[in-house]
Amino acid sequence: MTNFISLPQSWRLFGAEMGLVALALLILFFELFGKTNSQKLICSSIIGCSLIFVILYLLWPLSGRAFHGLFVLDQFAILLKAIFLSAGILTLFMAREYSEALSGRLSDFCLLILVSVLGAFFLASSND
Repeated sequence: MTNFISLPQSWRLFGAEMGLVALALLILFFELFGKTNSQKLICSSIIGCSLIFVILYLLWPLSGRAFHGLFVLDQFAILLKAIFLSAGILTLFMAREYSEALSGRLSDFCLLILVSVLGAFFLASSND
């Protein structure tokens, strides 16, 4: 039986991952429901990823396990997540110069980068 008292603790371990999913959904909604400028799309992705750094900073003292030990959050995993997020931000920053070439597919490119970083986040925290 699940101990519901410890449930919020385990959800706090997924703060950075939930932030990246929310950012990817926000970029997807920008594309679906509004005509956005390519520079605004990339800048909002970069700003959102910078906010994920704040979440990683707040998670630094926290450590724990979830899903019966398959997901582990410790300082080494947070350091790897910061490196992966830095690479994603650098890629998005370099994509600003190629926004003309990517014209209609820029949101797809941003989503691909964000989902790739999300996969790397789960890879950094996997224990099996």
